[in-house]
Amino acid sequence: MSDTFCSLPFTHLNIKQKGKLSACWRYPDKIGDYSTDTLTDTWNGEKLRELRRALLNGERPSGCRSCWDMEDAGIKSTRQQHVSDPLRTEEDVRKLIDDEYNMPISELSLIEVRFDNICNLECRHCSSDYSSKWDASVRRNPELKEKMVEHGTYREPGAPKNLNDRIIDEIGEISKNLNMILISGGEPIYHDKHFRFLENMLVNANRIELSYNSNLTTLEYKGKSVLDLWKQYKKITLRVSLDGYPPIYEYIRTHKEIGDVETNIKQINETLKNSYMSATCTTSVLNITRIPQIFEYFNSIGTYIHTSIVQYPQALNPRVLPLDLKERITQEWNTWVDNIEVNLSKNKHNKINLEKQITVAKRYGNTVIKYMNSKDQYSDWDKFIDYTKILDKHHNTNILEVYPEFVPYWK
Repeated sequence: MSDTFCSLPFTHLNIKQKGKLSACWRYPDKIGDYSTDTLTDTWNGEKLRELRRALLNGERPSGCRSCWDMEDAGIKSTRQQHVSDPLRTEEDVRKLIDDEYNMPISELSLIEVRFDNICNLECRHCSSDYSSKWDASVRRNPELKEKMVEHGTYREPGAPKNLNDRIIDEIGEISKNLNMILISGGEPIYHDKHFRFLENMLVNANRIELSYNSNLTTLEYKGKSVLDLWKQYKKITLRVSLDGYPPIYEYIRTHKEIGDVETNIKQINETLKNSYMSATCTTSVLNITRIPQIFEYFNSIGTYIHTSIVQYPQALNPRVLPLDLKERITQEWNTWVDNIEVNLSKNKHNKINLEKQITVAKRYGNTVIKYMNSKDQYSDWDKFIDYTKILDKHHNTNILEVYPEFVPYWK
């Protein structure tokens, strides 16, 4: 097997904002434009065929740099996760492609959808690309815009393009081939097209798994409950974007009522029989100092533990932390893991299987700690201070009141 093989370009399309089509959620480059191209045309378009060729011939395409960064750090990348649990193996793929790296459209079984950047939050690791609220703030504040451009969190100017009805209808037409649809945002539940999108596929709903990234601050839009539609699908997988626990949630996600999310989690646990729910800690400088407390909180509210890693902007990458603080974080994590069964038994929600929770907690916790320690990038610590100051000014907050552990390192 090629050590660069990834099954995603042979099974998957990713629909991002502003018309952008890409190969997967971690792939930043553009392989098509949904404002002009169909998904069917993009599937065997020149750019995706070239990506397939490169991956099958042992090359490292630049668009896949997020995975190479993880693998070079010694942690399992998105690519490797799909190699170990593939929708298609490399052997399958080589039998299906032709000499020009075309794949039958029937092999497109996984789609990720973003309707646009509409969102009710201004999370500190996010940007105007993924939050309409951030976009509005940046437009009103030239100083904020200048700093976000500098740090790479205001990546593209101009108004976002909504996902058009033609693409929504096309997905409905090919839904008979789909096994899973990943739905992200912005915040998808806030969007009227989200409900039309689900209704469009109801004829095939019993064979489709829907997988969400959602802040879960609401389960309704204009009086419609999403639960009524979710009940009709094969499975609902929810990754609830929390990123913290009560003492730091409001600071990171700029939403004051974590109780809203807790109420919605409780309602889903009590209502849906076809759901699997985890809470995500999108791990950055702003939460890696509190991983054990965050994991215990997730466990107490009835969600399984999940993490992702903030690689960009560099200002929030956990690798920039001072070495002695990294050592303290690592020691606290190792001490917590040494007694993990006791730590996850206390306040455990009755929906949680303890053995499974221990497994995922170790896997995701060890991953983020290993990534943090994989490089010394303390030379960029000033970027974190610089970026934090402009965000604190915008939100009228003070990071040192929330994170006293940073006081000795503040300049």
